Amino acid sequence: MDQNMGTFKCTGDRTYMADDSRFNYVTGETNDADTPAAWSFANAVNELAKFHYSSLNTDYLKAIIDSWKHPGCYGVISAHLGYRLYLTKAILPLSVTAGGEFCYHIEINNEGYAAPNKEMEAHLLLENTGNGTLYSVMVPGVEVRNWLPGNTQTLHGTAGVPAALPIGQYKVHLVILNKVLGKTTNILFLWQMQMASKTQQRV
Repeated sequence: MDQNMGTFKCTGDRTYMADDSRFNYVTGETNDADTPAAWSFANAVNELAKFHYSSLNTDYLKAIIDSWKHPGCYGVISAHLGYRLYLTKAILPLSVTAGGEFCYHIEINNEGYAAPNKEMEAHLLLENTGNGTLYSVMVPGVEVRNWLPGNTQTLHGTAGVPAALPIGQYKVHLVILNKVLGKTTNILFLWQMQMASKTQQRV
């Protein structure tokens, strides 16, 4: 059995790591140059995806890493390490009333090798295009660590708008926020809407 330089010693190790790595951070490095079949580009992509790699040591083995770079293969690998979130669909109103609510329907694909591995929150962020004022509302019930590769995630519900929010044009963003550090890690632009006064009708 291929032990992968000692990583997989027992029957079932590969299956265990494939399952366990769905929810844990995985990093590693290539085999040595004596196992060419293991570090072929096709096999490497398969292994990195199967074991949900988030990072790769590019210092070992440089000969192998360089062999991927020349034909452009490493660009494919680096573009998929970790999680890669892409907005595929967003349904939002063209205008809302200050003090009211608006409905949202958002679909996101993860095209990376791994799911996000930190506890994070999803927020809808309204950005006033005139003065840059920001208003954020948390999207409830979101567990980004379950956003596994190859799956479409759907967020839908209603969000309240403060009555004091100024009338104007607003960009709407979906923000993925690191819950512990309070830092924004991903911002996806969704839509632009008009904020109306209380006396105006919603479209």
